[in-house]
Amino acid sequence: PILKLELPTLYACGVKTVGMVAIGAWGYGGCENYILAKLMWDAGADVVIDRFAGVDIPTSDYDTWFDDGHGLVQMGDWPDYFPNDYEGRLAGHPLTITVGGHDHALTFDLPGAWVGRGFWAYGWDNDALGWVSDSSYPNIIQARYGSLRGRVVSARDYAPGRAVYLGLNTYGSLAGAVEKTLLQNAVDWSGSCGRFG
Repeated sequence: PILKLELPTLYACGVKTVGMVAIGAWGYGGCENYILAKLMWDAGADVVIDRFAGVDIPTSDYDTWFDDGHGLVQMGDWPDYFPNDYEGRLAGHPLTITVGGHDHALTFDLPGAWVGRGFWAYGWDNDALGWVSDSSYPNIIQARYGSLRGRVVSARDYAPGRAVYLGLNTYGSLAGAVEKTLLQNAVDWSGSCGRFG
């Protein structure tokens, strides 16, 4: 209930990003994320960032969100909006990342290639690389531990709403400036705000 009061106030003051930490004891944050998403639907948020298990969210809720011109950024394999798969490696294993053949807003200010980390870069003995498993989605950024995986970063434009999939680490102390730029691009593009507003 407090967030329902706080978010509109922050939004009215020009705040475009609100961070949160899910409580793992609540079933990997699934219930909490769903409740927060529902609150944000009513609070004037531009983008929902889903990193935990936002499972079983009704398709009609996503449709309404996109029809209203809002964005979704899915990070990793637990959320279930984008069809996806993953592979793991020992923690700290370098991930070779390259921009695919698409000239997309998500690649704005990114180099053609760099080395980064998988999306499970924190609190697990392994890292993981995720990708959209449906080949009809665009291959915006690809990466490899061993085999090259396309659609590590992918997106859909639902006009007016947009959705982005990120299958690599883009936040926190282990993310570099390139990864943080990618996350900012994802938020700005999916929400039609910031530099893409």
